[in-house]
Amino acid sequence: MYKPPVKTSETLNGMAKITKAKKGEQKYFRVMLTQGKGEDATTTEHYIEPENAPAYLNAGEWRIRMSADKVKIHSAIPADAIVNAEFFDLAHREGEEPAPYKRTTQYGDVFQFVWLWKVVDGEFEGVEVPQYLNYNFDYATDEKGNDVVAYSHPKSKYTEQLDQTMTASGVWNKGAMAYKENILPVIKKRAIREREENGAKVRLTISQGYVIAVKQLTSGWDAEEEEVETTEPTPSKPAPKSKKPVKQPEPEAVDENEIPWDEDDKEE
Repeated sequence: MYKPPVKTSETLNGMAKITKAKKGEQKYFRVMLTQGKGEDATTTEHYIEPENAPAYLNAGEWRIRMSADKVKIHSAIPADAIVNAEFFDLAHREGEEPAPYKRTTQYGDVFQFVWLWKVVDGEFEGVEVPQYLNYNFDYATDEKGNDVVAYSHPKSKYTEQLDQTMTASGVWNKGAMAYKENILPVIKKRAIREREENGAKVRLTISQGYVIAVKQLTSGWDAEEEEVETTEPTPSKPAPKSKKPVKQPEPEAVDENEIPWDEDDKEE
């Protein structure tokens, strides 16, 4: 009986301790890559030529993504660091708008998306840092009867992380957003505007290669530093949840006929 092939991962991912090495005249990065956790963790040794690694890579501990043939490091994020950064992009397929994707976990299916930051100064300047966020958006009805974007699962720590990132990047500075099944293109446009017009920057705390906290450094309304409060939006942001049935987001769906909230929120 025919059995279809199983697609294997095209990359290796994990924490790596990187040192510099030399064999004859050839310089290398010696990579001790650890994959898995606890008793299931395994560590393997690899030698990568500098030209096959990001230009910013240096000796230290990093979370890396390496090619399956173990000859190239595609990306590296410092394992533990505090860096200043700005919004760069939302992950998306080439030629397509950003959209949430479905991920199966031990608790069931969840929708997620990837927020990309870029470090703006210091030893890690230019490094792109991904932040993995749950797509915990729903809709509520405001006092005028409009459906606006609201948060779902308000007590979830993942919603708290989402709000911290949205607030720190200035996405809510302009107020409410008209509900769409895929709101990511509008979020991207607002984050870019805050970066370009107001110089919005944040301070990221990275642990084990993952973003665990976001602090607002600049704002379009106040240049003084302030801590980001991880609370639900104020009344100028999404209105309280309505009693309508919850609409589940479709990963790739964008309603092209939706009336835009205003001219600035039109999708390009």
